[in-house]
Amino acid sequence: ITNAADGLSPWYGEPVTGFEIAGADKKFVPAQANISANNEVTVWSDDVKEPVAVRYSFRNFRPGNLKNMYGIPVVPFRTDNWDDVM
Repeated sequence: ITNAADGLSPWYGEPVTGFEIAGADKKFVPAQANISANNEVTVWSDDVKEPVAVRYSFRNFRPGNLKNMYGIPVVPFRTDNWDDVM
């Protein structure tokens, strides 16, 4: 994330909610995430051995808590362009 120069919140080591991750099978599962550096989030799931896509707060029922240090929420995003996936 390049537009949060002062860092992200929740603080280092606290879980970040709202992420999903998928492998090549395009099946998204809830993921764990934490802030691993000032502007870096690490996302993983034991159910996805080789992740290829991540979504954040992409569904109405999966709100996230990631924000910048001023309390402004990170907007929902996704790294895939799969039209056939829900």
